[in-house]
Amino acid sequence: MKKYRHPKEKRAMLVTFGLAIILSLFFATVTFGCGLFILGIAFAWGYFALSGKNNLERLKKVSPNTNPDIWQTVESVRQKWGITDLDVYLHPTSNINASASDFGKNFIIINQGLWQAVKGEGQRKFVIGHEMGHIGLGHSWLSVIAYQADNAFAGTILSFFFQFILLRYSRMKELSADRIGLLTCGSLEASLEALAILELRKPNPQKVEIEYMVNYLKSRKANLSESFTEAFSTHPDIFERVEELIKFSKKLGLTSN
Repeated sequence: MKKYRHPKEKRAMLVTFGLAIILSLFFATVTFGCGLFILGIAFAWGYFALSGKNNLERLKKVSPNTNPDIWQTVESVRQKWGITDLDVYLHPTSNINASASDFGKNFIIINQGLWQAVKGEGQRKFVIGHEMGHIGLGHSWLSVIAYQADNAFAGTILSFFFQFILLRYSRMKELSADRIGLLTCGSLEASLEALAILELRKPNPQKVEIEYMVNYLKSRKANLSESFTEAFSTHPDIFERVEELIKFSKKLGLTSN
């Protein structure tokens, strides 16, 4: 899976962790070594705070008996990518979203609203593949290391600067995860439909709405205002995601059907 990591993420990783190492060494030097101790404490806090084990207890765990449709799709994708020790949870919220973590334990949280909105098998495989991409590419571990390094500089001008670096790294991770989603479902059209559904944010979008949104997303690029807003977001602009998927599908030789 790692060979499909997006080149933009690779560059963002180099910048992010290169700066993190430089700033950590500088901080440790000016504080006579105390900086490394603070980083260690910050990382330990991040492990327990972000492993999510306590939050998972209140969610419904997916199994072959409770949610056979979800279980079947997840198992198919899990076996394709060789992900082990994976738990999946269903969140009762109607929000159109999903999340994943490989930090402490591999798990995926699927919001009920999203699963109801993505009805096609290809769409569902893209969503699960995208989240499994975050796990397979180690995104949670990498983020925790970076964010805890940033916490050590809290309240300084270095932290303000580093936040923009972290946000860009976060956006580039999504491009890599989108690639895994596309490889999982094997269909550019299903991938774009899934992104369109995420953009529509409706629990039961009609087919005509999805088709219209797909055509709209394929027909334009982000304007200056949208590009500026993206700089403060954890996710890339939707038009960039669509453009990058189309480029990658051509490289793979996939058609739009």
